[in-house]
Amino acid sequence: RGVAALAALLRAHAIRLFWTPNYRLVGGAELNATVGALYGNVPTFGGFLLKVGSEEQGGEPTPAYINAIARAVRPHGGVVVVRAFIYGGERYGDANRMVVPKLFFEPYDGAYDDNVIVVGKFQPLDFETAEVANPLDGVLRRTAYGTEWLAAKNYVATFARAWHKSLYLDTGRGAPAARLVDTARCVLITAMIGTARSWTSNPLNMVNYYAAGRLAFAPALGVDDVYAEWAAQTFGVART
Repeated sequence: RGVAALAALLRAHAIRLFWTPNYRLVGGAELNATVGALYGNVPTFGGFLLKVGSEEQGGEPTPAYINAIARAVRPHGGVVVVRAFIYGGERYGDANRMVVPKLFFEPYDGAYDDNVIVVGKFQPLDFETAEVANPLDGVLRRTAYGTEWLAAKNYVATFARAWHKSLYLDTGRGAPAARLVDTARCVLITAMIGTARSWTSNPLNMVNYYAAGRLAFAPALGVDDVYAEWAAQTFGVART
């Protein structure tokens, strides 16, 4: 009932609900029962957002593991979004943390079902003020791919210009995977919304949530235009 209520609230704003389950979800009867219950209560349920095999979490985002979930939601039109931000412990050897996603997912290109989207994080190191492009960008040619932006952080800054640049960066890997703006199937936003009226500890950080939404749906917009829109809607238009 709680999921249905939340979905109804979001549906009023044309938003489909996705769910992040425990990595132990995989399993024939239990998985099908869970999926059936979700779609029975929320027919517009979007699917699952998965984070597995990262940090201290178990599981591995292999095709066998992910496709089992994807096939359970397929009859309902569901999608499985897989965060490729994986690292931690010794399970991936001594590889550089930023290169781990490329080393893991590249050999599996083309092995994921077509309702699976692998999402590489734009900030492959995490929470830095400036970072390099994700080494996974442009690598997957036969797998649906998306990008992830970090909108939440504990210091006042905006990443909007870096996000915009990342969309148009030529990865040097040639068509059809040269630029994210041409190939990304989705944009995932990492959000850590608090109890403050502005959602963030500093009201100015709300510019990141606004910019993320605007650039995801209208990437051709100039960043300065996005800033001007947000400022006008937040603080009003100055009278002259």
